[in-house]
Formats: sequence, structure tokens, C-alpha cells
Amino acid sequence: MNPTFTNFHKNRYEWAFKAKKEFINRFVRLDVEKIEAASTKELTISVYGPTQVGKTAVILSLLGIKQDRLSQLSKWLRGKRKLGESSTVTVMRYERSQDHSFHVRLPNDVVKAGLNGEQLEAALESVRANVETQESYSVEPIVVEIPFDYFEERNVHLNIVDLPGVESAELKEVEHVKQCIKHWLPLSEVCLLVDDAAQLTAFTQYVIKDIKTWYEQLDHFRVIPTRALSLDNIRKNIFNGTITSANDLVSDYAKVLNRVLKMELDFSKTIYPIDVGNSWDVIRDREPVLYGKMKDIMDGILQNLQRDLENLDVNELSFSRLTKLYKEAEEASKHELEQHQKKVEKYETLIERQTAIMEHEREAAELQAGHLKKEIQIYEEFIQGIVFLDPDSEQIRKLVNDVIEFTPYYRKASMINSHIDKLELCVEQEIETKLREIKQKASILGIGVPFEEPCHAYIPRIEQKIDAFWLKGTYEKAVTTTRDYAEEWVTQMYVNYNLFLTPVLHEAIGQKERLVKEKEFLMVVSAQKINNLEKEIAMYREQKAELDAHYQAVYELWNQDREHASQLQGYFIKYWMEYKNELQQDLLYGQAEERWLAAHYLQLLQRDGVKIIESLNG
Repeated sequence: MNPTFTNFHKNRYEWAFKAKKEFINRFVRLDVEKIEAASTKELTISVYGPTQVGKTAVILSLLGIKQDRLSQLSKWLRGKRKLGESSTVTVMRYERSQDHSFHVRLPNDVVKAGLNGEQLEAALESVRANVETQESYSVEPIVVEIPFDYFEERNVHLNIVDLPGVESAELKEVEHVKQCIKHWLPLSEVCLLVDDAAQLTAFTQYVIKDIKTWYEQLDHFRVIPTRALSLDNIRKNIFNGTITSANDLVSDYAKVLNRVLKMELDFSKTIYPIDVGNSWDVIRDREPVLYGKMKDIMDGILQNLQRDLENLDVNELSFSRLTKLYKEAEEASKHELEQHQKKVEKYETLIERQTAIMEHEREAAELQAGHLKKEIQIYEEFIQGIVFLDPDSEQIRKLVNDVIEFTPYYRKASMINSHIDKLELCVEQEIETKLREIKQKASILGIGVPFEEPCHAYIPRIEQKIDAFWLKGTYEKAVTTTRDYAEEWVTQMYVNYNLFLTPVLHEAIGQKERLVKEKEFLMVVSAQKINNLEKEIAMYREQKAELDAHYQAVYELWNQDREHASQLQGYFIKYWMEYKNELQQDLLYGQAEERWLAAHYLQLLQRDGVKIIESLNG
């Protein structure tokens, strides 16, 4: 017989798993390893919520712990933590023991067996201390086996992991708690969101990625408002007869939750308002009328939740979870785009900043060089203005001869002496005028000028009792001698003047050369800085271009993933048709028994196909 028939029931969903495998393998960017790893495992139910809302009591009640054992057991499981303090510091799972003792299995395979309640409490206290002191702690669950006589007779098969609440974690535990949640939420087919009924708005304020939009994936979430009978309007409706059944209570909470979410969703199979543990014990002891009205309803809601979770099909949930991959691809690509934009903005900021620095450096250098150039020009003009007097004998002789004239028809000593006065006055005024101008400019430039000005003994005068020269020869000799003395005196005055100006000129030249070197050094340093900045800007632009090119390639891959995610149904239809064609061939051409089996299996395949493929519409 065709093995298709023999193995059909065993491999009933094989066509769907093949479709899922091919679908997952064709993603090029989206990380779907956890989804693939979870494809054939046992159904996992995670429980998430803050401390002190009855989360552990809900789990224990779902597992079938007897009501009279619940309070004491919850206390031991707190590991000596006071009320109001977080008790679940890591992932926990509770199972039925085969004897009357507690047993604890730690992630490192250490087993603490044969414990009583107090010993269990101490063991869990030790676990918390280890989590607080170790840099890293396993995200695998601590398994607590509870004595079998704590359970009701009915054996409930539920794989529930109790997750620590990040909102209630202490500072030293936060990172470990985040890692636990990050690991387990994607691996859970169903997550129970537990919180106090008085805090219904909390169900709309989750920030964790995998649960913040839980209302878009109702197949994978159940909402558990605890202390459900504590609200005034609920009590009012109970006592006025508006709430008389589990459906009525669920309906009331569904309306409130829709109002809080500002939506109109069908929560009839999602929300389970219950009262268990201490709050239920208080109602039983203090409010017997309310307890009597609601006991069966509370038991019924708990049983409905148990049946709901027990009847979940891990395969169907596994397939339907694929519908959110398109959204995950959208969110992941959006997140990557945001990260890319931040990196691009970083480079743009660096380029903008370095460009501004470069322009500022260029402008500052040009401005400073301009100032130095002006200063150099001032010194240059000052230096050009320092002109040494030429002690050349011919020019001096001409000056002396022009001033001390030879007057043969007016031969008097007084005339010669007046010419000497005139010459001295002329030379002294010339030198004084030049020095005054140079001193003023030197003072402005801060150049030192010698204190003593150039001077020389005066030209000897002709002294004789008789003013007139009777003899022409005597007169000519007196004029010639006076001219020689005058020429010597002017020459020495010019030399002294030049000697006086020489240090002034040297200092001016030195100052100018210093400024020239300073300007040259400034331009070299500035050019080097600008060159380095240009290289940095070029490097940042190159890195930005590489980043843009990389993102463009990544963006194309995300587009492929989004396009691929939108074709989910096509993969399942393809493999469903292949299986259907195989069975139709046996229906048409097989033996009588094969045709009968093929007809039967085709009916199952048709139902499975419709159910699974339609579930992928989301």
C-alpha cells in the first residue's frame, strides 16, 4: 500500500510544515530562527505581569492545586520575600511531583530533592541571591516539583512558564529579567497577561515589543484580570442581577477593555476575569453572599481557561504566528532605517562640523595673515623711510661751496662766519627734521631710539680784530680753510646721523623679518590644518557613502522579505495542492481500499487546508 496512507495520520500536517519550512528559509534579512526552532516543540504558555497581582496563584490554580493549599504554597514560593516585593526573579515552571516532597531542578542541572516547604522557601531565597550577585544567570526555567497530594484529582497537562515582570524588578535584576522576557516571549505560543482588575489600563501600556500590540494577535494572548470581584460596578451588577453567569462577567470586562483600548474587538475567547488565592479566601470568609453567588461562576471561568489552554493546537498556532512576519519585517526594517538615519546624521554632523571648522580656520588664517601683511607693510614703509645721508665728499663739497660763498669783492670775516652759521643751521635742521619724523614712527612701532642725537663740534669761526681782509690771498686762504673745516664737520654730522639710525634700522628689519616668518608659519600651519580637515571630511563622506550603499542593499533585502512575507498563503496552497493531487491520483487509479482511504483522507485534508490557510488571512 502507498506509504502516503500508512503515514497520513502520523504526518497529517507534513504538507503544512514543508510549506512553513520553505517559507521561513526564503527570508534573507528577517531573523526567524526562534520561530523555526519552535515549529515542532511542545506548546508553551508564558505568564507575564507585575508582582502582587496573583500571578502565581493563577498559574497554580490552572495546574490544579487545591484551593486550601494555595495560600501556604504561594508563601513558600516567594522565597521569604515580603508582600509588596517582587518574588519571581527568574523563569519558573511548576510540575507535579511523584511523591510527597518538593524537588527543585536548577538550570545548571543541580537538583535539590526531598524538600519540605521551609526548605523550598530557603532554596528559592538562595536562587534570588545568586541572580543578584552573578553577572549572568541562565534564562532556562527553574522547575519546582510540587507534591502530588497538593493537586486535585484531575490531571492538567499545561506547560506554563512564569516570567518575571520587568516593571517590578529590582535594579540589580533588571538586565536578567529583560533577557528572560526577550528569550521566552517569542517561544511562547500563548501568553497570559495577568494584572489587577483595578488596573485595566495597564493592559494598554505595555512597552515590550512582543506584547505591546497583543490585541492584534488575540489567538496568542489571554487577558487575566485578577481580583475580578473587587470593582464597585461589577459588584453592583452582581447584586442587581445583571451578572448571573460567566458569560455576563466576561462581557462586562470585555466592554470595559474595549472602552479603554478605544476599539470594538471580540474578547469573548480572550478575557478571563477571575478571583483566586488570598483575595478569593477573603471573599469566602467575609462576604459569604457574594461568595455564594460567584463560586460556581469563578470555578467555571477557571475551568474554561484550563480547557481553552489544553485544547490549543500547537501546529495551528505555529502556522498562524507566521502571519505576523510581514509586520515584523516592516518593524525591523523601520528600526534598521532609523538606526541608519542616526548613523547618517552622525556623519552629516561630523561633515558639517568639520567643514565649519575648516572654513573658520581658513577665514581666521586669512584675517590674521591680512593683519600681519599690513604690519609688514608698515615696517616696510618705515624701513624705506630711513634714508642714510651720503657722506660722499663731492656732494658735501658742493653743499659747502654753495653756502660758504667766495666773494672777492666783499672780503670780510663776518661774511664768512655768517655763511658758517647758515650751513650749520641748514644741516642741523635737515637732520632734526628727519629724526623727528623717524622718532614719531619708531615710537608708534615700539622701536627703541638712542637717547643722544648725533652732534659734532661746531665749525671754527674766523676771529680777527679787523673784519675786512686787505689782502686777497689772505681772504682766499681763510675761505678755503673754512670750507675744509665745514666739509669735515658736515661729513661727521652725516656719519653720526647714519650711526644713530643704524640700530633703529636693524631693529625695524628684525621686526619685519619676524612678522614675515610668523606669517609664513601661520600659512603653513593653517594649510596643514585645512589639509587634515579636508582629509577627515573626505573620509566621513566616503564612510557615509559606504553606509548609504550598504543600507540601499539592506533595504532591497527588506523589500524582498516584505514581498515574500505577503506570499505566505501561496506557499501553503502550493503544498496543500501537491498533497491533494497525490491523494486524487490514488482515488482515481488505486486499488479499492486505496480509493476508499484516499477519499477519507481527502476529506481530512480539505478540512485541514481550509482551517489552516484561512487562518493565514491575518
